Amino acid sequence: EVFTKLAIRVSVRGAERRRVAGPGPHTVVLDTRDVRCRAARGGHGGCQRPSTAAAVVVGNRDRGRAALPAGRRRRAGAMSGGAGSGGGAVADLKARYVAGCSAASVPPVKPLLAALDAAIESGADDGVTHLPLNGNSRELFTSRLGDADAKALAEAIVGANVAIGYLDLSYNNIGDEGAEALARALTDTETYTCRVAQVSLQGNGVGAAGCRHLAKALTTNASVTHVNLNGNPVGNEGGMAVAEMLYVNTFITHMDIGNTEIGTETLIALATVLNSNATLQALNLENPRVFSKTEDSTYHLARMLQVNRTLRYLNLGKHGIRDYGASTLAEHLAENTSLVSLDLRANSIAGVGGEALAGLLLRGSPIVELNLENNRITDHGACALEQALRRNRSLQVLNVMNNSIEDVGLTALAGALEENNTLRVLKLWGNHFDRSSLAAFLRLFETRFPYTGFEIDITPYVVDGEVQMAKASD
Repeated sequence: EVFTKLAIRVSVRGAERRRVAGPGPHTVVLDTRDVRCRAARGGHGGCQRPSTAAAVVVGNRDRGRAALPAGRRRRAGAMSGGAGSGGGAVADLKARYVAGCSAASVPPVKPLLAALDAAIESGADDGVTHLPLNGNSRELFTSRLGDADAKALAEAIVGANVAIGYLDLSYNNIGDEGAEALARALTDTETYTCRVAQVSLQGNGVGAAGCRHLAKALTTNASVTHVNLNGNPVGNEGGMAVAEMLYVNTFITHMDIGNTEIGTETLIALATVLNSNATLQALNLENPRVFSKTEDSTYHLARMLQVNRTLRYLNLGKHGIRDYGASTLAEHLAENTSLVSLDLRANSIAGVGGEALAGLLLRGSPIVELNLENNRITDHGACALEQALRRNRSLQVLNVMNNSIEDVGLTALAGALEENNTLRVLKLWGNHFDRSSLAAFLRLFETRFPYTGFEIDITPYVVDGEVQMAKASD
């Protein structure tokens, strides 16, 4: 057994081992055949990747049941037919929910009842497309859901065995107890098969304990494809539980754990898991608790991107990435053929890092959207991007707002737009326009932009013969 300093314990049996060492003190031993892993934390949990023969992925509508054993599929079908036919699973859900609220002495949530009534009236007996229970809505802003509400809802979902397309519980006051109750609604049993497709708990108060319950439920869940935990204080303990879950789960395609107080340990664990995860397509890791200046986590994420062929959208905003990290990402992304959106906003990337990312674009990267907002690439990076834009035929959206770009760099970017026919959106506000760049962009607005449908966040105008620049209205 080989222990990393921070994140994962990996045991390799009868197989080759490949050592991946970073610039810092962290080392991970990877194996592509027979690997068992668990977090190196007091023996919590455990995970084992099933054999490839056991992982069956079919269409979104039926793939949850296709992955179940035959006996479980028959029971799931029987439950669906029983609750969903005649009286209807949706009507059953409403009745169970109202009864549960009464037992818990909490008032039923009116938007939920309205959504269920609408589904019943439309004839959708077996399920609902969307349950809008977001606490920042006008209806719930002053009466947000708490743990008791979540428990009543979860018990009703299990009892009715109803299909739910999107369960939106964002911006409420749900904590660990509510998360534990909701986890039961995401856990398949001998008498219940979860049929929830997307779940959002963004902006609640779920901590490490609640996250562990959710991750345990999702480990074997075969219906949920989108999970949003953004803004919950799950910390490294909860983040490690998510990493363990993703090592086993083969159905989740979108995972958001941005702003959740995860740290270097979780980032390295996720990078290790995604070396072999072939399902996840979108991952938000924005704003972790990263204090090291050696950029260990960036190195491991870059190594992951070199071999991962599934991930398409990645948010690494507010990671403290500097020129070294940006250059490392660019170097390893040169071999990546799947990533189309990279968000690097609010880092510390300067001219050298900007030049490295421009070089990646120059080499024909498939990236379609690049966000460098609130960095400091200066004229150095902007001039490098100009060269890339003259030749790149993939990039469609570029954000370089607030990057300390001066007149020279802005004029260079304007020149590239005279030739580039691929870029569709450019955000430049917050940089320092002067005479040359003002004239260059005024010319583009007069001769090119009106005929191409180009979107840009600035608007030049002339006052007393002098060109001025304003921020375009949204």
